Amino acid sequence: CNLAPKTLPTSNQQTNNETTLKRSKPEYITLAKSSSHTPVINNKTEELQDDSIMNITLKSEHDDLNASSNSEFTPIKKPILKKKLSTSKKLKTAPVKQTVSKVTTAKKSMKVRVIDPDIEVLFEWDPANVISHRQGVAEWQARKVISLFDEECTLPFIARYRRDQIGNMDLDKLREVQNAYQQLKEVKQKVSKLIQDSPKELTAETKICLLNATSVQEVKALTASLKKTAKKTLAERARQLGLGESAETLLNDFNCAPHPGWAMDLIDPKTEGRKNLAEVETAIKHIIADIISKDLKMLSFMKSGLKQSNVQLESTQARRVKSQEKAAAKPKKVIAKRKSMGGKEPVTKKKIAAAAAIAPNVIAKYNNYFNFSSCAWSIKSHIVCALNRGEQQGVLSVKVTVPSVAYAHYTRYCADHWLGGLATDSRGFVVPYRRKLLLDMLPDCWDRLVLPSLQSYVRSELNDAAELASIEVFAANLRRLLLTPPVRANTVLAIDPGFLNGCKVAVVERKGKVLAVDTIYPSRHPNEAALKLRQMVIEYRCEIVCIGNGTACRETESWLTMLVKQGAFEDVNVQYTIINESGASQYSITPEAKQEFPDMDINHISAVSLARRLQDPLLEYVKVPAMHLGVGMYQHDVATKLLTTSLDAVVMECVSFVGVDLNVASEFVLRKVSGLSKSKATAIVKHREANGPFRSREELKSVKGIGPVSFQQCAGFVRIVPQTVRQKSSNSNLSTLCTLDSTTVHPESYTSAMKMISFAKLKLDGIGSSSFITALRIFIGQQSLEELSSKCDCSEATLKVVLESLYQPLDYDFRAQFDKPLFRKGVTSINDLKSGELLTGTVRNVVPFGAFVDIGVGDNGLIHSSKMNGHVLQLGDTVIVQVMNFDVALKRIPLWLKEVVG
Repeated sequence: CNLAPKTLPTSNQQTNNETTLKRSKPEYITLAKSSSHTPVINNKTEELQDDSIMNITLKSEHDDLNASSNSEFTPIKKPILKKKLSTSKKLKTAPVKQTVSKVTTAKKSMKVRVIDPDIEVLFEWDPANVISHRQGVAEWQARKVISLFDEECTLPFIARYRRDQIGNMDLDKLREVQNAYQQLKEVKQKVSKLIQDSPKELTAETKICLLNATSVQEVKALTASLKKTAKKTLAERARQLGLGESAETLLNDFNCAPHPGWAMDLIDPKTEGRKNLAEVETAIKHIIADIISKDLKMLSFMKSGLKQSNVQLESTQARRVKSQEKAAAKPKKVIAKRKSMGGKEPVTKKKIAAAAAIAPNVIAKYNNYFNFSSCAWSIKSHIVCALNRGEQQGVLSVKVTVPSVAYAHYTRYCADHWLGGLATDSRGFVVPYRRKLLLDMLPDCWDRLVLPSLQSYVRSELNDAAELASIEVFAANLRRLLLTPPVRANTVLAIDPGFLNGCKVAVVERKGKVLAVDTIYPSRHPNEAALKLRQMVIEYRCEIVCIGNGTACRETESWLTMLVKQGAFEDVNVQYTIINESGASQYSITPEAKQEFPDMDINHISAVSLARRLQDPLLEYVKVPAMHLGVGMYQHDVATKLLTTSLDAVVMECVSFVGVDLNVASEFVLRKVSGLSKSKATAIVKHREANGPFRSREELKSVKGIGPVSFQQCAGFVRIVPQTVRQKSSNSNLSTLCTLDSTTVHPESYTSAMKMISFAKLKLDGIGSSSFITALRIFIGQQSLEELSSKCDCSEATLKVVLESLYQPLDYDFRAQFDKPLFRKGVTSINDLKSGELLTGTVRNVVPFGAFVDIGVGDNGLIHSSKMNGHVLQLGDTVIVQVMNFDVALKRIPLWLKEVVG
């Protein structure tokens, strides 16, 4: 955290900012009274020794390595000077001139003045280096991505327009780097707050450990001792006895304590804990054990060794579950006999908590982990999440088993650094007493401090990786859900199923207009419900029905199948699909929903939302908080802030890549566009209402709150559609519109795009037509991209991005590459399944161990990762699967992937 110079800078050196620096403990610099001004270093105190001595903090030698990064983690570049000021506090003072003040002769020492900017907390790790090791990317790539994020670039903007700068990193890996960076930023915020809010409570060793922590779990473990408890640690109590300095001397001075007489001098018969030699020795050992257990070099050595060793993660049945099973197995007669004996024990809170039985179905979920063991470094992320949840629910007991060789490495390191081998005194005699004390201390230090610290480190490493994996699974599934292709060709009838409150029905035409809503009760009044449904289907010609996948979904599906088979809908060819209804009820009670449907019942709003999810999934799903869409794995066990940030980025990515019509998009959709926020989206809508439709992207700059950065980030993802401008503007003249504003070409590349179109002898108004695309492809096939990019004054990578856009029709939909929902006409039961038969289904959820597939029997089947034949499935994929041996009682349907249809 605090750094000091190798040598005291001279006046010229300070003026030119060429001070030579190196890392050190906190130090104070005093200019001694001499002609050479040789510095005198004082390491023992944190207070100013007189008015002429100033506390100085300088940058580290690895600052220059990070100079290319603009990360907020980058250490400050200039020396800092504060009088009687801790480095944990951040204050502002008047700037001081960059020249050294005149040095005057003084009795004791002289002042040195340097630049005085804000004091910042300096971390002992480089975010680019940490991310490089965790995510398996080159350090220069990680550093560049971090710098782009710090420049307020969004993930969609980087992925589309800055791909060449990050080594063509794919979108999924870019998202992983973003999540890892968010984790480190959270660590930075927590540590900075701790150091600034609790400077007195934190010891120097704890501060150093905090500045080296790279995970939230490490920070929590280090600060657990800050919680106010009546009982202090053994080392703290020993230091209160006044033995701290003596213990440090014994540890660091190899010639100290040649005989027990050294410790005898520390005995104080009047002080509890120092009354005899045994008590003094014990207190000394506790202090030394505390120092060694927090030694950064020793911990780093041990952690690197653990990474190469066979550390085991084990789980067994928790005692609470075992005692619960034993209690259930006891004969009732024995229990009655004990009660009749009249012996009653006092009821305590602990016994009440222990008496709360865990449900058998919860225990059954963890049967596979009651005698589980695996190498910690190769364990799957979903297993770590399952073990953590089982531990939280009190079903499992989880522990980390460190190999015995780790203790041998620990003792060898301590012997090399603190035991001193055969240390001798000034007369050449071996010093046995000091060595005996340290050897006696080592086992206790290992069992009580070092081993738990290493076990905590392993768990934190596994938890961090599992947390990122959970978020990445959720993000990938969410992306596929949001990019489901729209079904706009037909009027849709949506059913939000239910038992007691009935099924809510809504009919929505292809452009999203609500035609009718109603409530039917198939379970209580099936004939009346069938008549109503038949009337609505025939009247509005609804060939597509979507059913929410919530309560009563399968019963409603069976009922609808029966009506189809009976020909209840006459000549209307009815097909249905199951749609994800997660979050529909949450949206129906929001102010946005009430504003859109002021006179509609909230239950019917849910049904309308389901129909629109089929017609345009993206525009409807973005109205719901992403974490409520139900396509994740253990998402409720990860950090809420990190999850929300990641999912919001995915929503922004999807909305941006699909693109929005600047003159039609609602405020709710605009706020999800790259570079825009709620206030900026509101400003755009108000500008549109006051001044008419936008006729160019450039007009965005006139909107309040849209500055250069916001415009750069959003301009490529909003479009000016000529048909919309004609409908919404009194001026029907479209000749002033620029066709490039209807493409994904970024305004910063317009000049290059126009030059290339000119070289190809094409016209701007032909962009998007089949003849233009064909002619452009022929022209590019005859050119060298390197030479053409030089003529167009742009890089080859930028030229490729422009070409990708110009090869697309103006009405191109990014979602067209994905599969539409699978429609059915009938449903079967799990009892009708046969082992070996082939079925077509839709992937409903993807997890690290496989994929869950809806095959139309009421319960999703599982394709285990070992049965995928090398395929990588994604949410929404249509697949052909073979049914394996299934269990009707447990409703487990194992499947074997045979073919990916789409």
